Amino acid sequence: MYLGVDVSSYIEEKNAGAVYRVKGREKDPLDAFRENGVSYARLRLWARPVSDAGEPYLGGGCDLARMLETAEICASKGFKILLDFHYSDFWADPAKQFVPKDWACLAFEGLKRRVYIYTKETLQAFKKRGIEVAAVQPGNEVTNGMLWPHARIVRDEGEAVRNAGYGNYAEIVKEAIKAVREELPAAAVMIHLESACNTELIREFLTETAGNNVCYDTVGLSYYPYWHGKEENLFETVRMCREEFGKNVVIAELAYAFTGEDYLENGAGALAVDNKKAAGADLYFPFPLTPEGQESFVKRFLRGAEKAGVDGVYYWEPAWLAADGICWSSEAGQAYIRETGKPTRNEWANQCLFDYGGEALPAFFAYKTGGGF
Repeated sequence: MYLGVDVSSYIEEKNAGAVYRVKGREKDPLDAFRENGVSYARLRLWARPVSDAGEPYLGGGCDLARMLETAEICASKGFKILLDFHYSDFWADPAKQFVPKDWACLAFEGLKRRVYIYTKETLQAFKKRGIEVAAVQPGNEVTNGMLWPHARIVRDEGEAVRNAGYGNYAEIVKEAIKAVREELPAAAVMIHLESACNTELIREFLTETAGNNVCYDTVGLSYYPYWHGKEENLFETVRMCREEFGKNVVIAELAYAFTGEDYLENGAGALAVDNKKAAGADLYFPFPLTPEGQESFVKRFLRGAEKAGVDGVYYWEPAWLAADGICWSSEAGQAYIRETGKPTRNEWANQCLFDYGGEALPAFFAYKTGGGF
């Protein structure tokens, strides 16, 4: 089982002056992860993450130029690259899949063509720079489809609407996959889903995509225990994907918080997971939100994943430190995804594998290969 890290914010962190230390010694985080045996770097790609007025959306600034630069650095350090197309100008997940601004006037057939061309030209840009892309995600957490409303999967409005959504999704994602197969025939194609503990929902998705002749190699699953549930339910989904559909399975996103305290005084409520949320009865916390609890989670999860036959695991943004100018979104970015009014700063800092001061946490040392997990 290989290990990966999503380091899409790496350059933004370096530009902000972030400093990382391992046992007190300053260390580039990419070098530190490679020394742990981590072999894949996952990079998200947004189409145009700036407003029409030129205001950056932040969150890593993950446009093509930034991701080419990041991929080049990662490849030079020995990482294989997983490229995560969001097919949006900013964050895409099961709650939001906004069409890029420059594609907004396209009808369905034009949108399909644009997805094909955009995917193909992007991969050509990586090839031109001599960057080998080992795996590609055509869409991010597409459990409810992508490029809404064109390929949205709606399940609560009847079977006909649901089937139409799956059909439209299949037509679009096949255009993306066609471009990948043409440009990178050796690359693995991953379909990335959320709701990893909902085995029946994932089975429905895989059944529908198979029925629509969507050909891919790997199922990617996001797993955050607080929101998704118990590990045994996740591993049941993994078993189903492997045994019933013959797919490789990776955990495309994983994280666990090392504290519920904010990095800012009087900053309660601005973290994705904080002490207040930890008290919620509807959230699942297998370990305390402490450095030791995070370490215990990572160790247990990796042992369970290897036993379940998971092919790879990616820790999501383990080096996304809190720093001046490091924000999950600007106000302009919030406006694009219709999530205005939230704090515009780093809400993920307590789920890193480095503490608020940039020192490697116990879980960093647990997240390594060759240790028997």
